[in-house]
Amino acid sequence: LSIPRDLWVSIPGHRENRINAAYALGGSRLMVETIKQNLGVEINHYVEIDFVGFQGLVDELGGIEMSFPHPARDSKSGLSVEAGTQTLNGKMALAYARSRGYQELRGGSWVSVEANDFGRTARQQEVIRAIMRKLKSPSSITEAGDVARTMSRHVTIDSRLAGASVASLAWDLRGILTGDIEGATLPATGRTINGASVLVIK
Repeated sequence: LSIPRDLWVSIPGHRENRINAAYALGGSRLMVETIKQNLGVEINHYVEIDFVGFQGLVDELGGIEMSFPHPARDSKSGLSVEAGTQTLNGKMALAYARSRGYQELRGGSWVSVEANDFGRTARQQEVIRAIMRKLKSPSSITEAGDVARTMSRHVTIDSRLAGASVASLAWDLRGILTGDIEGATLPATGRTINGASVLVIK
């Protein structure tokens, strides 16, 4: 479930604000509590990856395959790809995932396509599925260990996950690692609150 960063929520111990402010105010613990309180979603574990870790993970996997019906670009994020199935390295995969000014070359002209936060969310979900496909579901505990070592070099995990065997976790998560997961975006609509442009749950 992708949550828009500008979602207006009540942050425990603080005033109402955009949901991304929760991380700045209290790190991962407050972010988790904010999501649980506002959305009623149970969160069992926490995994975090930053830009450097994301690029490193994709590069270690040898890139990820993405298909583009037209040449695409985003001058702000640095995205620039040709049409067809392309193997994106870490830098270009990040540029695609971060794109909010996405454009395609159609009929000789550059056209904006879902050049907003919701479009970016959809692109991020595509990238996550591509990474999961590349990681593949381990067929043995040895392969599970390889998958776990690859991921552990680039992500931060909560203490309960850290206390378990990462190889056994990768083995237990074989169904997720097939890439056969569903993605959804929290439905929200734009509104102005206290002079700020934010999103509220529909």
